[in-house]
Amino acid sequence: MAVNVGNIYGIHNTMLNKKILLAYKGEFNQNIVNALLSNAKLQMQGLNMEVAKRKKLYNIMVECLENINRYASEGFFDVGEFTPQFPLFLLGQSKTGYYITVGNLIKEEDKEDLKGRLDDVNNLSRKELKEKYRDVIMNSVIAGNSGAGLGIIDIALKSENPLEYAFNNIKDDISFFVLEIKV
Repeated sequence: MAVNVGNIYGIHNTMLNKKILLAYKGEFNQNIVNALLSNAKLQMQGLNMEVAKRKKLYNIMVECLENINRYASEGFFDVGEFTPQFPLFLLGQSKTGYYITVGNLIKEEDKEDLKGRLDDVNNLSRKELKEKYRDVIMNSVIAGNSGAGLGIIDIALKSENPLEYAFNNIKDDISFFVLEIKV
């Protein structure tokens, strides 16, 4: 198979124009998560970014990548030969700051709960988010791998922006979930 140089050049130009600092699509495991975090740290250091902003971005990336790694490794999905290729991670720069975009498969039965939690944090003020975070820590029992829902609240607190998301139908019972966090 020949490499389509024009297509690769087009992808490269798109990444430059969209100021995508780091992009990864493929299988996730702890080694890949660690490599992405190390690479992202280097990218951010090269931008002379404020330390506080760098810490926020890094902490959000950790939460997002750990979630992808957990869900991608559970093996719930059978959408054909491309299943391991679905998880996605992007770190980019915009006119107003930085963004992290992540995507992974989600079961239809989990979609409404996730949508509800995202809408909930998007509708809360910063003060209400802090109170909710405290309440969840004080009143929740973390069961198994599901966590207590702190991740979404923590991401919303750190980003200080609404969490943008979409669900793209893959099959009747599976969607591709995309989350964009702006910092």
